[in-house]
Amino acid sequence: MTGNKTSVRSWAYQASVGAEGINAATDTTYLFGFKDQSQDWKVPSMKTDVEEHHVYGSREPAGLTPLTPEYKPFITGFYPTTPQHLIWQLKQVVDAAPTHDVTVLDSGLPLPLTIRYEMNDGGVDRLFQAVDCYSIGLYWRAMYKDKFYVENEWMYGRLEDRRGQWLFDDTCAARAANSITLTDDADRTANSLASHLCYINGGDHENDEYNITANTDADPTVLTTTETTGASLAADTLSVWDRVRPKLTTAPVMPGYTATNAYMGTPEVYWDVGDENVALPECWKVECQHTQEYSTVPDTDDKYQITYLHKHNPIKLTLEIVCETHKDVYDYIDRKANDINVKVYKPNTNYYLLHKLTGCEIIDREETGHANKGHWNAKVFLKALAITGEFTLEAETNWSTHYKAV
Repeated sequence: MTGNKTSVRSWAYQASVGAEGINAATDTTYLFGFKDQSQDWKVPSMKTDVEEHHVYGSREPAGLTPLTPEYKPFITGFYPTTPQHLIWQLKQVVDAAPTHDVTVLDSGLPLPLTIRYEMNDGGVDRLFQAVDCYSIGLYWRAMYKDKFYVENEWMYGRLEDRRGQWLFDDTCAARAANSITLTDDADRTANSLASHLCYINGGDHENDEYNITANTDADPTVLTTTETTGASLAADTLSVWDRVRPKLTTAPVMPGYTATNAYMGTPEVYWDVGDENVALPECWKVECQHTQEYSTVPDTDDKYQITYLHKHNPIKLTLEIVCETHKDVYDYIDRKANDINVKVYKPNTNYYLLHKLTGCEIIDREETGHANKGHWNAKVFLKALAITGEFTLEAETNWSTHYKAV
């Protein structure tokens, strides 16, 4: 066995909730932006705890009962070439070229994403993909002489591997050379399972796979398979999946097509916007974290879940400043709320992404410096009431591809 040597992470919009956006080898998919080479990727995962029960007279558990699976949020970190990370979090964007606005979506849901991880060029190609992904958290960092960096946090509705979507479990009652008679599945429409996959998950032929070409509407259902089934398949447990998800043969492309440059992270910060509008050229680093509350409801089989999005929480903002003015100190002592703008640009261009933070309250402040030195760095911790975005693009021709409506 040879380990995988390459991996790729890509995404695609879905046409609707529950319908994966990546299921064919030639599907058009997109990269998130430039990779952060210093971090390892983590594939989406879930965990299931168990509950034990005891009987009188024994100190050992008599049995373990699996609990409802917990779908674990996962993070994608990258250097963006478009403002999609902000749109995914706030979920509403207005096409008003040349300047576009990003705002919070107060009702309805945007189209979800399918996010895929492929591990290739080894003995066995592998993939995971999360379906029905919604951004529930966003961190971004604008820092002097560094690229603008973001991390989207995602909750998803189901996790797929190469077999695609799970449909049902059953047991083989009987087999012939190219057929499997199921035990419980009945009254299914003829050939509704054609092109699906039968995976043996327990018994003499565990891990065997059979491609389904047809099925009867008899009671019980009989599957016709491409491959010859195992001679001792009877009584083996099996599951049926909708179809194999092949690895991509069409390479993912950068989002925005012509947006090939990452944003430069050196922040252009304005304090007290709308009043004194004070420029803070001494601000060399801005970090921002905003989250949205959500809840999930599993289906009856605990195989999938529906995500419901609720209110947005106050935004956490940290400014690091080599202070040369009194203005922000006065506002800290006076407990004055401010509006703050943070803008980043593409290198050597006028294309920008502007973050507008309103109702910013300073909640804490730290200022440190080397002993007997005049160079002191201040960390100003704030919470903002709300955030909106404004941006310009290199080209508007691919708007409908990359910025989906609700």
